[in-house]
Amino acid sequence: MEINRKELEEKTFQWFNSSISDKDYNSLSMSYLAHRNYRLYKYQSPLASLDTLSRFFEHLKTNTLSLSAPSVFNDPFDCQFSYPPAFGEETFGEVYTLIDSVFRVGSLTEQPDNLLMWAHYAGAYRGGCIEYDFSNFSEEHTKCSLIPVSYRTARPSLPKKLLTSSHQEPTDEDLKRLSEALFIKSECWQYEFEWRLLKAIDGESANSKYLKFEMPPIKKVYLGARFRNSITESNWIYDTLCEICKAKDIEIIETHLNTELYKVDIPT
Repeated sequence: MEINRKELEEKTFQWFNSSISDKDYNSLSMSYLAHRNYRLYKYQSPLASLDTLSRFFEHLKTNTLSLSAPSVFNDPFDCQFSYPPAFGEETFGEVYTLIDSVFRVGSLTEQPDNLLMWAHYAGAYRGGCIEYDFSNFSEEHTKCSLIPVSYRTARPSLPKKLLTSSHQEPTDEDLKRLSEALFIKSECWQYEFEWRLLKAIDGESANSKYLKFEMPPIKKVYLGARFRNSITESNWIYDTLCEICKAKDIEIIETHLNTELYKVDIPT
C-alpha cells in the first residue's frame, strides 16, 4: 500500500518512540521510495568558487558525498531539542556537543525540479543536481541510516534520562533518541522534502567535521537553467563535466525554465 509523505513522517515519529519495529519501518520507507523509483537528489552550487567546483567534480568522479557535523548546518534550530529550563544551558550544551561528536549527516531531496531548491541550494539555477539510485541501498552494509525529515511546530523533547546521564557512555537506544533531533525541522522547511543520511562515527573520524561517504550509483546530473550562460568564458568547466560523466556513464540533462508556467522543464 502506498503512503504519502505526511504519513511517512508520522510513521518516522512513531519509530523513534519505538511504536514501530525497525523491520516494519524500513519496509515502509523503502516502499515509499519504490514509488519514486528509488531516486534521491543532491543540489549543489559548483560555480560558487573553485573549491565548490572541485568538490562537485570530486563527488562525481569518486561517487562520494561529504557528510557533515550538525554544527555546520545553516539553521540554528537544526538538531536542537527542547529542554526544561531547570536543567540549564550547560547540560543542554553537553548533549549537543555529544550529538556533534557522534554523528555525520548528509542531506538529500525527493525532487529534481523544485523551484526553491534550485534557487537556494543550486546557486540561483547556476548549479547542478545529482540523481542517486537507492534501489540497492543497504543500511546494514553501509552502517548508515536513511530517514526522511519530519516537519513540526515544536522541537523534539530530550528524554529526561539523557539529561541526567550526559556524562555516561550512551547506549544504542540513547543514540537513536539523540538522533531524533536530526530528523525534525520547522514546518517552514517543508518545501525541501528532505531525506538525511546518518552515520555514527568514532575514533579519528570524530576529529573532522566532515566524513567522505560512498554513495549509491549516480544516474544523472541536471544542470540549472542558468548554468551554460554562467560559463560562457569558461568552456573548460563544461568540457570537464562531460569527460567525467562520459567515463562514469552519467547522463547530463540540461533543464530549462518553462515559458508559460512557474516550472522547471526537464527533457525526457
